Amino acid sequence: MRDMKTDQTATISVDFMIAIAIFVVAFLYVAYSLVGAITPYAGESKEIFPIASRVSEMLVSDPGMPEDWGALWSANPKDVERIGFAINDENHNVLNRDKVNALMYAHQDGWWEFGAKTNTSDEYENATRALGIKPYDFYMQIRPIDGFDATVADEQAEQNITSAGDIIKIERIVTIKDEAYAEYRLILWMW
Repeated sequence: MRDMKTDQTATISVDFMIAIAIFVVAFLYVAYSLVGAITPYAGESKEIFPIASRVSEMLVSDPGMPEDWGALWSANPKDVERIGFAINDENHNVLNRDKVNALMYAHQDGWWEFGAKTNTSDEYENATRALGIKPYDFYMQIRPIDGFDATVADEQAEQNITSAGDIIKIERIVTIKDEAYAEYRLILWMW
């Protein structure tokens, strides 16, 4: 019979155990990090983001079709083929105040909004058609950048944006030409 005290075949060194523990911790950390990096690109957001980006770009760089669509909107919105706020094709991010006023509700404190719960269903349906975003829903605001208390605008956004599903938010800095030029923030939410 062998002496158990002198048999070294079944022992594991402390260094080996520490190395295994470090490897397992590092592996779990990498796996956890990868899951966090992949998750934001899952679901509908990967489908909605390119559409929302295209729509926000169209709003600020395209005058719409026909170019005087703002005058047509209140009388016959079905004749509006495409909505765009730009004053012309050359001046991107410079918006025509009359077009903004034709589509969006203007608040007394200098900001505008448009969306599913703020407008009639026919007007909203025509807007989603003219923006080319069916079957998605949207809500948008144009807010002044300087000296603007966003409390009411934020509350309106919370009331109008659904809490279910993936929501994409895109912001663009724009200028609205009136008597002078003023900077605003166009915010578009899509879901």
